[in-house]
Amino acid sequence: MKRYELEKENVATLLRKAKGKIALTTDMWTTYNQRKGYMVVTSHFIDNTWKLQSRIIRFLYVIAPHIAEVLADALKESIQSWNLDLRLSSITVDNCSTNDAMMEILKGVFPYSSLLSRGRISELLRRLVEEYGSKIGKTQDKDPSHEISELDKYLDAANVLLVQDFDILNWWKTNGGTYPILQQIARDILSIPISTIASESASSTSGQVLNPYRSRLLPEAVEALMCTQNWIWATIKDCGEFKDDEYAKLVGELEEEVET
Repeated sequence: MKRYELEKENVATLLRKAKGKIALTTDMWTTYNQRKGYMVVTSHFIDNTWKLQSRIIRFLYVIAPHIAEVLADALKESIQSWNLDLRLSSITVDNCSTNDAMMEILKGVFPYSSLLSRGRISELLRRLVEEYGSKIGKTQDKDPSHEISELDKYLDAANVLLVQDFDILNWWKTNGGTYPILQQIARDILSIPISTIASESASSTSGQVLNPYRSRLLPEAVEALMCTQNWIWATIKDCGEFKDDEYAKLVGELEEEVET
């Protein structure tokens, strides 16, 4: 488990250094024989170089029955184990009644921000500008129009020419000096996934079922293997080194390590 602990600390450092909030996706996986259920929780955030990052933070065995209260406790424990309580922007789940009930429970546990507010976009934007402005020290003159002026300046600016390879993250990175409050809002909103596809693709197995080999492992070994595999793959992608043979070798070494 040494490689798991090492890679886990690297991910923890990456999350700590991220200046924005953390979005989560979560979904349930089952073992090959359908006897065990695992909750996979994936974090999504924009790092300090303005690259969108995703990392699995838990692949947690959840004892049946998988009712809303049980799932809420499991997700709560996962969030708190990584000290993400106060940094959440959103949690994206599949559309089902159990998940709806789970989210109702969690709304009373975590202090969600106004990113989850409902209402007209213009009103939401102004509330966000006021909230984020106060957090980054833009209210020193105590003039409520100070924050709004930045929003109005942005809305009145000429439209940006949309080209095929337009990089919206790079645009906000380079225009942060002009719109510092809106840049912070963009960082948090643009990291929110619109589906749970990231959690579903936790490994190369088909669907959301662990293969027979991994289904036989202890839950702690399954989590270590699945998380470490994801973290190594993310590092390889960041480095631009897509070498399937080296990656397969690393996964093989991981599987040998969790067996010993």
